[in-house]
Amino acid sequence: MGCATAPTPTDGPVAEGSNRSFSHTLTTSAPADAVWSIWTDVPGWPSWDTELEAASLDGPFGEGAQGHLTPAQGSSASFVIEEVEPGRAYTLATRLPAGWLRIQRTLTESDDGRLAFTHTVTFSGLGGRALSARLGPRYRRALPLAMQQLRTLAEAQADASTGR
Repeated sequence: MGCATAPTPTDGPVAEGSNRSFSHTLTTSAPADAVWSIWTDVPGWPSWDTELEAASLDGPFGEGAQGHLTPAQGSSASFVIEEVEPGRAYTLATRLPAGWLRIQRTLTESDDGRLAFTHTVTFSGLGGRALSARLGPRYRRALPLAMQQLRTLAEAQADASTGR
C-alpha cells in the first residue's frame, strides 16, 4: 500500500485540468461509508496518499476542525476543514505562502450506478500561480495513484465486512 517513501510516478495517468486546478475521479464497488471512513481518518491518510508522511487532526472531524500535514517533501503545514456534507463531501484548506491549497473530496453515484469519488485540488491567492507551477505537476502525477490505493483499501474493507 501507499507509504511516504513510495516514489511519485513519472508516467501513467495524470489528474485532469491545469496545474492550478485539477481533479481525478474513480469508481468503486465499495459502499460510500467505506470510502468516507478512509477519507475522514486523517491519521490514516499517509496509508494511501504517497505525498504525505504524517497527518493529524485536533479534535473530531467536522467543519472548523484543524489539523497538521507533514508532506513527504516540503514544509509541514496546518489545515482547516472548511465545509462538510456528512457522508458526501468535504473541503479542507491549507494556507501557503501568499496563497491557499484547497482540497475537495466528493462522493456521487456514477452513470452505471457505482460509487464515484472525486478529489479536486485548487491553488488560489496571489501566490497561486507560483505555487501551482512548483507543486502542481507532482501532485497531478501522484493523485491517480493515491486514489487507486484508496479504492483498494475501501474495497478490501468492504469485502472484509461482508466476509468475501
